[in-house]
Amino acid sequence: RIDVLVNNAGILRDKTFANMEDADWDLVYRVHVEGAYKVTHAAWPYLREQNDGRVIFTSSTSGIYGNFGQANYATAKLGLYGLT
Repeated sequence: RIDVLVNNAGILRDKTFANMEDADWDLVYRVHVEGAYKVTHAAWPYLREQNDGRVIFTSSTSGIYGNFGQANYATAKLGLYGLT
């Protein structure tokens, strides 16, 4: 039985956009967005079968307003808004 799933995993790899490497971009996206998707997708059949349960996503205003040096983080957080 799954009553609550909380998607709260996150990391930072802050760098200016000009200095950001693909690996930093990809890792932040994978942890925040793909991680939340995969865990939620795995739990979804159980939540549906129970006809009950909650999925909670934690995000950040950085996904709306952005922060200097956090293009990857802000993009990932905005992605969570879309996923919900």
